[in-house]
Amino acid sequence: MRKKNEGVQVENGYTKIADELLEALMGVYGHELTLAELRVMLAVIRYTYGFNRKEHKLSITYLAEKTGFSKRYMKKVIGDMIDKKLLIVYSDSTKTEARTLGINKNYWEWQVPKRNTHGGELESTMGSREHQVNWKAPGRGTRKHLRRGTAEHP
Repeated sequence: MRKKNEGVQVENGYTKIADELLEALMGVYGHELTLAELRVMLAVIRYTYGFNRKEHKLSITYLAEKTGFSKRYMKKVIGDMIDKKLLIVYSDSTKTEARTLGINKNYWEWQVPKRNTHGGELESTMGSREHQVNWKAPGRGTRKHLRRGTAEHP
């Protein structure tokens, strides 16, 4: 815990995450996560990667508390996220233990709507990994694919 007038410092704790996964969460590759999905992904990352582990037992109640959503809504969101391959279930819940969850770091497997790169309706991302062949992230090469006023170039 930090002192009253001290700013946020890495020395007080940090979560190590691959840049490419963080970019996928940001929507750099076109994935459109809902606010609830993004908050759950961040919470799962915090309590897995933040403690140097790939998975952890995370209850609906705990995730609801951490994300600010109701337990009823959280149950639906997590079920949907498992179906969309955003989360991996390592073990199911029992009467005494929470389900063990982790992030599916293979974001090209996520089954969520994807922004059309030509500005239009959302399209499916099921199994798409085309960006790794033709696209370079900002600051890592060419910027010719970036247009002002888009999510890629504010």
